[in-house]
Amino acid sequence: NIDNAGSRQASLKIIAVHDEAGNNLLAQQKCGKPVNGVEQFFTAWGGVKTAYVNNKQVTYKELEVRQKVKLKQGIRFSQVKSMQGLIELNLATQTSSEQFAKTDQNKVMSAFGSRILFKPSAVDTLSYTLSGDEQHVLAIRALNRDKQYLRRSSSSSMSSLWGSGRSVTEKYQGEIALVEVVYAKELEQITYPVAIRKFPPYPGNEPWKYALEPARISSVKEWNKKYQNVAALDLTQENNWYGKQQALWHEGPFNLALYGLKTSEHWGTSGQLLIKTPVIDELRHNLSALEVYFHYPPVNNDAAQDEQGKSHYFQLKAKGYYMNGEFIVDKEKLYMDGRLSFNLPYKNKQVPLKEINGAIIVHLPLSKHSNSYTDMSIGAQWEDEGVRVKIVRLGNDVMELEVLGNRSRLIQVVLLDAQNNRISTADIHSGSSSGSSSGSSSGLSPGMQKQAPHIIVNYHGLPVRALLTVSEGQQTKRYPFQLKLE
Repeated sequence: NIDNAGSRQASLKIIAVHDEAGNNLLAQQKCGKPVNGVEQFFTAWGGVKTAYVNNKQVTYKELEVRQKVKLKQGIRFSQVKSMQGLIELNLATQTSSEQFAKTDQNKVMSAFGSRILFKPSAVDTLSYTLSGDEQHVLAIRALNRDKQYLRRSSSSSMSSLWGSGRSVTEKYQGEIALVEVVYAKELEQITYPVAIRKFPPYPGNEPWKYALEPARISSVKEWNKKYQNVAALDLTQENNWYGKQQALWHEGPFNLALYGLKTSEHWGTSGQLLIKTPVIDELRHNLSALEVYFHYPPVNNDAAQDEQGKSHYFQLKAKGYYMNGEFIVDKEKLYMDGRLSFNLPYKNKQVPLKEINGAIIVHLPLSKHSNSYTDMSIGAQWEDEGVRVKIVRLGNDVMELEVLGNRSRLIQVVLLDAQNNRISTADIHSGSSSGSSSGSSSGLSPGMQKQAPHIIVNYHGLPVRALLTVSEGQQTKRYPFQLKLE
């Protein structure tokens, strides 16, 4: 009932949040955009999964909803002991479908209060805007000339800036000949009361124990001595499912390869950058050791745009495995690498970009210190002289942190259990973890934040303490790069 288009079939509304004494902790909003009591819709994510019910194999999809609430002033999340809500399901009791040939012209489908405008697109792509009564649109599917349904390989959507509705672009594995729209002719609303009385992190199975892996202290002088002249690594054989290799660059220990660069009049320019180095201890176990900066290309030949750009703090992965909680580097693969997806605000398809400019910046801590924090609830903030980390999402095996202040000083976040064992993995990455964790997340998550970067910490066990390590002083080594497009 909930497919790629039908994102209005099920919703969650939080109606009460209580403390131990039964007091309702929801704030009474008198002005501003309403937050409390606003329904949020479930969305399907991930591929089709299978399970066995009564010895029969069945398929299913997982759903996710993110709900934000505003608590009374001065209330901390640790005071929340229960919350109540309602799940409303609009169940389709009768459906209908329409098929039509994909064309190079605009085509409008209007039915049951909904409107879909299909726009010209590539042979393997559907591009459309969906508006009106979306809950009646259950699915939009692509078929080949043999009337076989095609598998969708990627999808992106953007809400309208001027009203309701959204624009959707979907890419399929094959050439599209037909388009099918499935409608709900009749809907029956079913309401389910929901009560949550337990919040993560929960006591779980036997914790995984990892060795503490301190970050390396260094300086530019020591870095230059070790990595001034490093032979280039071979990237010519590297494959990438995003497309062919378009540019190569090398200086010092860094090797870059550019893939899949494409420009859209709506989304701007996107691409993927492969970064590969020898195994470098100074870049390991340090969340801010490596910064990748992209210059924004000039818009309308405006040279003033040249100095604007965007930075990504990025971690490279060494090849190896864990044994008894300690990471062992694979001696047959003595390199580190990672693939960074990036976006630039360049939308002029008529004038293709000839080069991508930026810089690799290495942050080398001269000294460091660590502080300990025990508040593990959503909204808790850990602060150390200009670096502030806030818990914004908490699951049974994942913690999402918003990083505020001087991001370049943050070296490590380590989670410990009651026996002071490290239970957080070294696989910490940037970005929101929406749809990426198998753990249960709290319904009071504030969702994705755009104002500040996020990092995702995975763990196994019950965290009771966090160690926040920051640099006391640092030096930087800069490698400007220019990727000339072939």
